[in-house]
Amino acid sequence: MVWYHGGGRLPGFYTVKEVAGMLKVSERTVQKWCRNGVIRSVRLPGGQYRIPVEEVERLLRR
Repeated sequence: MVWYHGGGRLPGFYTVKEVAGMLKVSERTVQKWCRNGVIRSVRLPGGQYRIPVEEVERLLRR
């Protein structure tokens, strides 16, 4: 479940923790991939990353 500032869900995006669990890698690895542009992501004002559902689906198909 993904939340944005204000308490509502940000539809179409996963958190770093959720993606790490799905890909069976560490949260730090997902953060590094986001920072280095390995995976598409958006960065929230607080510095957290959110990864689009389509990007996770692409990675799971590999």
